[in-house]
Amino acid sequence: MKTSDSTSSRPDRVGAQIQRELGELLLVHVKDPRVRQVSLTAVRVTRDLGVARVYYLLLDNGGAEGKALEQLKRDVARGLESVTPFLRREIGQRLRLRTVPKLTFLWDDAVEHGRRMEVVFAEMAASRPPEEEGSGEEVVGADEEDAG
Repeated sequence: MKTSDSTSSRPDRVGAQIQRELGELLLVHVKDPRVRQVSLTAVRVTRDLGVARVYYLLLDNGGAEGKALEQLKRDVARGLESVTPFLRREIGQRLRLRTVPKLTFLWDDAVEHGRRMEVVFAEMAASRPPEEEGSGEEVVGADEEDAG
């Protein structure tokens, strides 16, 4: 009898296989320059193995920011869209799945989100008055004296 853990891990295993194969295909076999700097961060496959959401980011965005970065993201998305039929066909041949999942490429903004959070935390730490930091230490010291 299968447990729910074993059935839920199959999409994870298939996702990991797809990620490895796509990584090799993008690195070695795809010649479209728009997808040269793509790095796959995760592949999430639906339980029925019908859809694979492929998360990616760029290894090098050339220092692009703002509108230039948004244009670069659009170009990369178009490049991935244009090579998706080839990638899906290759995945089908390499993994021998009964049904090859539909590949959906999604920009992974986790790194950008993490950087924004670091900036927010740094600003919060910089705006904290020195008295707050000192008063916290005094309370700890007072507790230690009471305990001893």
